[in-house]
Order: sequence, then structure tokens, then C-alpha cells
Amino acid sequence: MTENDQISEIVFYLTAAVYALLGAGGALVLYQATTKKAKLSWRLSLNNWQRPFLCLAFLFELACLLYSLYEPYTLERSHLHLRGQKVNLKIVHLSDAHFDDTDRGERQIVAEVQDVKPDLIVFTGDAANTKAGLLRFALFIKALSAIAPTFAVSGNHDRLSQQFFESNGARLIDGETIKLETDKAQINIVGLDLYKQRRKDTSARTQVEAERNNESAGASNNASNSNSSVVLKCASNQASDRVSNRSASSPSANKDVQPMLLALSHYPACHKLAADLKADLFLCGHTHGGQVTLSPFRFFERGYYGGSPPAYVNRGLGMFGLPIRFLCPPELTIIELQKD
Repeated sequence: MTENDQISEIVFYLTAAVYALLGAGGALVLYQATTKKAKLSWRLSLNNWQRPFLCLAFLFELACLLYSLYEPYTLERSHLHLRGQKVNLKIVHLSDAHFDDTDRGERQIVAEVQDVKPDLIVFTGDAANTKAGLLRFALFIKALSAIAPTFAVSGNHDRLSQQFFESNGARLIDGETIKLETDKAQINIVGLDLYKQRRKDTSARTQVEAERNNESAGASNNASNSNSSVVLKCASNQASDRVSNRSASSPSANKDVQPMLLALSHYPACHKLAADLKADLFLCGHTHGGQVTLSPFRFFERGYYGGSPPAYVNRGLGMFGLPIRFLCPPELTIIELQKD
């Protein structure tokens, strides 16, 4: 994953350089065309067809820039249907909110999620860019957790925002494994973090393996210090039900059912960790889908990727750096898992 990220970054900068040269050339041609006496000490020596081409290139890039300021407000729903799964479940996947002082349609996003009626909501990191954004995110995640059980992992911009998850109804599961139970199936959700791999992900790996190997009660009790078990009522069956606490040592009604393992991480590079855990599905963010798409080359940057496990990289809701998006609108991902 790391090598692919580097290749993608190199392609992006090379493409950006080409766009910049075309735009600069077009701007200079327009300047020379509108100035009777050029103030520059030199002039471009171009053929007749090259001048209008550069002018059009400049105007095109200007239009793209104006559109990129508008695109952050165009939320897009993405649908992913996966058949042959261990459970029937509807998941809403959100990521990279990067909230700041500007309202970018948080209420619309909550309304869209409410309309989907998910069984589960997951957020894969990066809540806010500013202190004002943190307050906006607190209201946002609180509204989401009122719709369905909400679980999150930290991103690389969440040093100050981790407290805003737990205090507003969302469960932060960095390095933890959460056991969920529906009427007919069991789901384990594990939170993976690239930079806390040695300390926390090893613990998460131990918890997952303990569940699968059905270890002795003593070992299970040791793991239960950081492992929680809750009962999940699917929204498709009873939308008003909430998550209720359940003792980790309580007998499961689905002992004979093979649990599904859902791995969450902010970083696509944790896909290998998810594969080592033999996860059934891996969800992540971090890339913003490129945020500004200047080339058709994408390496684990956005969307669905098959493999073991299958993965989905969410484009995110917000932005970092320049407040622009281009050919990469903010995304709300709806993942429907079906047994048949």
C-alpha cells in the first residue's frame, strides 16, 4: 500500500505540473494579447494555433477552479452490495469530516443518513480541523448516534477530538474488538491503527483470535477488560431500538454461527493487518479520494477493492489544505451485506 501511495503522489504532482504550465502559458498569452506594450522583457514565440490553445487552456482551468469551490457542497451517495456474507446488515460508512468554521451541509448529511435507516454507522477518522469544527462535529456525531449504533476509529487529525466521540454517543474502538449480536448473527468490529500497531492492534488481534478459537473462560475474562459485547437490533427490523449493554460473559444465542469480522481503520495501509486477522470486510478513509483528481491513476485511493478481505476506501466529507474538491465529491457510502 505504501508504495502505491507514493506512486499515486508522484503521478499527482507530475500532472499538476503539466496543468500549471498550461495555465501559466495561457495567462501570459492573454496578458500579452490585452496589453499593447508588453511590460515583460520577453515575449512567447508561438505559432498561430498555439496562442488560442493556451488561452482556452487557461479559461478551462479557471472554470475548473471555480467549480472546485462548489463541489465540496455536493454530497454523493455511493452504494455497495455484497452478497454471500455471513449477516444481513446495512452499514453507513463516513470518514474524514475535517469540519471547520464553515457550515458544509452537516444537517443534510444527517438527514441523508436518517433516510437510509442503517443498522450500523461507522466513522473512520479525522473529525475536525479547528476548535470551532470540533464543536460542529460534536453535534454531528451526536445526531448520528441517535440514528443507529455508531463506532469510530481515530485519524491522524484526531489528537484533540477523541473525547468528542464517547461523550456524544459514539464508541471509539482504537485497538479494541466489539462484539455485536443481531437476532440471527454475530458481528465483531475491530479498530486498527497504523501507528499504534505494536501496542493496541496486537491486543485487538489477540481478542479476535480468542473469539475464533473459543478459548477457556479465564482467558476470555482477561480479554474482556477491553472487549465489549452489545446487542444490536437491526434497523431494518426495528428502527427505534438502541444498543443495550450486555455482559461479555453472557452466553451467546448464536454460538453455532460463524461471526463476521468487520475491520475499521483510518489508514488504507492497515489492509494487511485486516488480512492477517482474516477480516471479512475492511473499511477506511484518509485519502480523501485524492480530493483533487487530476489523473485517472488511482492506487487504493477511493472506492471498492476486491481481494482478501474486500476493502472500501471512503472519499470523506471534508478537506484538508485548500478548501476545494475536484471530480471527487464528498461521499456517504451505503454498504448492504446480504447472506444470499
